[in-house]
Amino acid sequence: DAVNKIVITKDGSTFSAGKDGFLIRWTEDGMGEHYQLSELEIPLIAVHPNGNDIAVYETDGYSVHRVSVWNWPSLSRKFVKTYTNNVLSLNFTGKGTLLAVGTATVNGIEFLNPTTGRAVSKIKETTGIVSMFYGSASEKSAVVYSPTGTLIYYNMTNGSRKERFITEAQLEQVTLFSNNMFCAGVKNNQIYIIDALSGKVAARISARSPILLS
Repeated sequence: DAVNKIVITKDGSTFSAGKDGFLIRWTEDGMGEHYQLSELEIPLIAVHPNGNDIAVYETDGYSVHRVSVWNWPSLSRKFVKTYTNNVLSLNFTGKGTLLAVGTATVNGIEFLNPTTGRAVSKIKETTGIVSMFYGSASEKSAVVYSPTGTLIYYNMTNGSRKERFITEAQLEQVTLFSNNMFCAGVKNNQIYIIDALSGKVAARISARSPILLS
């Protein structure tokens, strides 16, 4: 069925997930390793920097919202956590110390221990709805995007806010690219290119049902 998310790991492996509940690691022969992890749609996946652990968000689009972390070589599930609202973003921090789960709630983002699923307090303020999280390689800073139209940078060592920019609202699939100097998102069959250091729209490109990969 339709693909929702594509992730390329540091070692060059490519994972995809979609509406049929399958998680696939594509191999050079084009066949891939196919595993149906859920009977539900998988809108989001994230791969740990170690290349072996994979976070998966599965949902029925209404009442079921589950985040789990799987060890790919053994196909064993480390933990599963349920949410009452949609999960809008899923990403590991730069070294894989934490799993960041962005939600459609006023509390916004939750950080989990990627082995146990235990919540870890990290950002001091209430972020509001978060649909993108990216942390630096050092894990000392991070940036989040809110569909209200804000890019917010945080100091991850003390949880304080560093900078806040107003930008285009209601973007989906928001992702950083070009050494994190720009971010991109989708709205109304257009790809928006945003200057990540000012929040200003740099370009708009027509596109029909795109899937962004950076």
